[in-house]
Formats: sequence, structure tokens, C-alpha cells
Amino acid sequence: MRTTAQRLIEFRRELSNAFGFGEELLNNIVRDAARTLIAAEGLVTRPDVDSETPKRPPLDAPEGVGESKSPA
Repeated sequence: MRTTAQRLIEFRRELSNAFGFGEELLNNIVRDAARTLIAAEGLVTRPDVDSETPKRPPLDAPEGVGESKSPA
């Protein structure tokens, strides 16, 4: 079975050969396809922007700050 990366490489090669897209457009299409595959397959990526990074309470925060409470 092919990996997601192998499928994307093959997809990029097919687009390049068949349609002659410019490099920037080709990269944008493949990037969007990669994001779609990742979302559809439930894969995880590392956050690439600060807004996606989980926030931690400051080290000097009182105990319990930032912790979720589970029902008893």
C-alpha cells in the first residue's frame, strides 16, 4: 500500500506531466491536496502557526490554573 507521501508525489508528477502547470500553482494544488488527505484520514501534523499551538499556563501560575476539571 502506498503512503500518503507517495500518493502526493505521484499526484504532483501526473499534474506536471499532463497539464504543464507553473511551479507555484502546482505546489499550491499539491499542498491543498495534502491538507485534504490529512484531514480526511485523521492524520496529525505539527502546528505551523502559534494560534494552533496549545497554550500552557505560565510556570509561576498557581496550581490548578489551566487544568481542566473532570466530573466527579
